[in-house]
Amino acid sequence: MANLVKMVPAKIKEDPGDYMMKKALALSLTVLLGMALLAGCGGDEEQGSQTTSGTSTTAGASTTASADVSPSPSSAKGETHDAGNVSALVPDGWKAFPFYSGGEESENTFSVHKGALAAMDIWATPGVQITFFPEGAGFGSNNQKDLYREVADLATQKMGDYTWEGFTAMSRNVKDEYVIPFAIYWTDAGSDKIQAIVWLEQGDAKVSVDDPDVVSIIASIKPSK
Repeated sequence: MANLVKMVPAKIKEDPGDYMMKKALALSLTVLLGMALLAGCGGDEEQGSQTTSGTSTTAGASTTASADVSPSPSSAKGETHDAGNVSALVPDGWKAFPFYSGGEESENTFSVHKGALAAMDIWATPGVQITFFPEGAGFGSNNQKDLYREVADLATQKMGDYTWEGFTAMSRNVKDEYVIPFAIYWTDAGSDKIQAIVWLEQGDAKVSVDDPDVVSIIASIKPSK
């Protein structure tokens, strides 16, 4: 069974497991996206709009999106955030947040959130969570559909330097309700892999998979080394 997501914002000093439990209970947000070991960190690297086409289905099933339209990145302005092994654009109005893995800041994972000002805001703002999987690291994003509901495949899209596959779905909260919408993309970067999870709706704010800033972020993702 794949590992549960246990992403911890930088500057949070609590044990990652305890921290996630407290925040999940407080904010009704439990992420069940399964990820495997990231070899580059020497430990567990934990991970998680609407689709414009395709039909949602029940648990474990998926449908293929009918449209094959690749949205174009906007001329979004901003700065590039580099975690060490992966980098991406942080558009104006968004903020990048590093994550801890095994008590240390991860070089493979970070997130970019719209309207967030502080680390705790990642639980109440939509965002894009980016993870780099070095060669040899376990990877299983495309095999996790049975964990979710209302799964719909996204059309393969060329964004930036890579061609991305993905799907949208609903994940569960702590009440076992499938109410957390997200999209997940993955691509090959040579012998490595990159994953981008788009948290489509958190708090009172929403984004979509066609949001120009979201597309620009994904199109800008590159390995750093």
